[in-house]
Amino acid sequence: MRRPEVEDCSCPGHGRTPDASYMRYVRAKDLRTYGRMQAVRKSMASQASSILDHLCPDEDSKMSAFHVIDYAKRGHSPTRYTALQPARVCKAGTPIEPLCVGLTNGYRDPSLFPLHPKSRHIVDKIHPLVFTRTPPNLKQWFSPYIPGRSEYEDTQSRLGLARMRNTRQYLEPIPSSRLRSGDPNC
Repeated sequence: MRRPEVEDCSCPGHGRTPDASYMRYVRAKDLRTYGRMQAVRKSMASQASSILDHLCPDEDSKMSAFHVIDYAKRGHSPTRYTALQPARVCKAGTPIEPLCVGLTNGYRDPSLFPLHPKSRHIVDKIHPLVFTRTPPNLKQWFSPYIPGRSEYEDTQSRLGLARMRNTRQYLEPIPSSRLRSGDPNC
């Protein structure tokens, strides 16, 4: 296929054509129209806020003005404005007393909470501590051979050694490492 001659080419690079200049004209006209439309929108917003901020306490007249403006903007003939009214008049005072929900009558989601609380497993009853007598099974702790071995090793475990040191305090407390003035044992 042969290239067109420069005189016959209609691209914008080879000179002004009537189509390109008309496109520029339409674009400039579109921008001017858009700017005027934005200015009209701003003035409508300021007029609407001045209507709402008017000192007249009658809200129905303000709403009927917006009703007429909205119908005219859409190109329809305005119909009769009907004021908004509640279906029935509530006899409650304006500061309505808030509903107080306590712990007993709160909402319980049945999918998340069971009806009865889960029972806790109690291992054994807690016996009161008595420091005046020695427990009967304490003698084996203070026997000469205290294994203190773990079930996996043949050597004494750290836990066994800690238990041996702690249980020796039942018969004879370990002397304190702090020096006290006037103490004969220090």
